[in-house]
Amino acid sequence: MSISVTSLIGGMIVLVGLVVAFASMPALLARINPAGQQIPSSPSSIAAGAELFQENCTVCHGVEGLGDGPNAANLRPPPANLRIHVPLHSDRDLFGFISQGVSGTAMPVFGQSLTREEIWHLVNYLRDKFGQP
Repeated sequence: MSISVTSLIGGMIVLVGLVVAFASMPALLARINPAGQQIPSSPSSIAAGAELFQENCTVCHGVEGLGDGPNAANLRPPPANLRIHVPLHSDRDLFGFISQGVSGTAMPVFGQSLTREEIWHLVNYLRDKFGQP
């Protein structure tokens, strides 16, 4: 049995295509699942999230997450009351809201200014402070 040059070239093209496809898989998965691997909740993660919440979120959501921060009165719709809102959503939902903002609201996109790790710290803090789904 002999292998033709055309078959050999075709096989090499398929092989190169598979290598390229598998090499680009992490980037593709990151686009499909932008949250990436969740950072487990721990005292240090929750503490980091508390600092990030103070720096980035209290101006709208307020210190206690009630949606009554100093900027809240000027926002339509008003910021979410996190004591009500957080238990209704999964951790991945919360990650998405923080990283991509919420369409039709003043919730900003933090995915450009915070790392994935920082956003997961915020999610861990929110879950610890405001409840389980």
